[in-house]
Amino acid sequence: MVARRNPFAAPLREPDRRIDYIFVRGRDERFVGEPLEARVCFDQPVDGTFPSDHFGVVATLRVA
Repeated sequence: MVARRNPFAAPLREPDRRIDYIFVRGRDERFVGEPLEARVCFDQPVDGTFPSDHFGVVATLRVA
């Protein structure tokens, strides 16, 4: 996720957007996951500093 409120990403002058993907299938279909929930993480500054120019995503998957 790119957000203009993050000073590391602000110079890019790109609009706020979300481009996160979580792939849940393996090549041979034996490993198939089902997303149960997902959320953005690392989207708040710590002592005024963001940890990266992008925010993270955390997901809980059920794996068959």
